[in-house]
Order: sequence, then C-alpha cells, then structure tokens
Amino acid sequence: MIRGVEIRDAADITAIYNYYIRETIITFETEEIDTAEMENRIKKILDAGYPFIVHEEEGIVTGYAYVRKWRERISYNNTLETSIYVDKDKKTKGTGK
Repeated sequence: MIRGVEIRDAADITAIYNYYIRETIITFETEEIDTAEMENRIKKILDAGYPFIVHEEEGIVTGYAYVRKWRERISYNNTLETSIYVDKDKKTKGTGK
C-alpha cells in the first residue's frame, strides 16, 4: 500500500536510509543518522508543501519517496529533486515502481 508519510514512520525510514549510507555512495552522506534527524527531515519536506510517500507491507515501511527543493539559490527555484529508497530486502519485488 502506498500512503502519505507519518512521523511514526521515521524509525523504519531511518533503517532503510542508514543501509544506503553504510553500504553505498549514493546518499553522499558518510555518517548514519538517528530517528530524530529523520523526523526533522520529514517535517521540513512536508512543511515546504512537497510530497513524501511510503510503501507499506503488513504495517512495515518497505520503501519511501519524496520531492524536495534541489538548491536554495533563487536560480534553482523551479528545480526539484526526487528520491526513492527501497528496503534492501525488497529491491527485487517491484516496490520502487
């Protein structure tokens, strides 16, 4: 099921995201984050009016996607970034589609 994110999803989202920090270079982050930081990131995206959705199976978040502003400079005002992350164990199940 796809639905809008809720703050209570932050722990599941953090676990998914931290895998990509630890095991890949795609995030450009080098230090894992905690749930409080993810909560702040979710709130910032939602407060800006951008979508943040999760894919859920049996009450567990298995993937998520969001849109946010690409850069803060005025020249990038209409430029957005889309991010999609899927639980490492669900990558071949079609969740990212």
